[in-house]
Amino acid sequence: MKLLIGDQEFEVQPGGEAVKVAGTDYAVLAFLVRELLEDGADREVLAHRTVGSDELRAAVAPFTVEHAAHVAGVPDTELTQLLDAMRRAGRFAVVAGTGVT
Repeated sequence: MKLLIGDQEFEVQPGGEAVKVAGTDYAVLAFLVRELLEDGADREVLAHRTVGSDELRAAVAPFTVEHAAHVAGVPDTELTQLLDAMRRAGRFAVVAGTGVT
């Protein structure tokens, strides 16, 4: 599964069908951060090497899989599969942008 989200990006499903999810990347990213903070983040690193992780956790709390899927217009299962893939990868990068400036 490959999921690209952004202003001019698409979610590509296994069958090749593209579903436009323009402008909804914030909800998907918030869901992913929420879930990874809850189960997957190194609590020792958060406690000693970050500032504001509690505030971040509170800010993303409303972004359940159901809410993020609704905002993005994709099935819950697609977001769950993305989260599972990120957990399996262990390390990843998120690139966001608003276009050419």
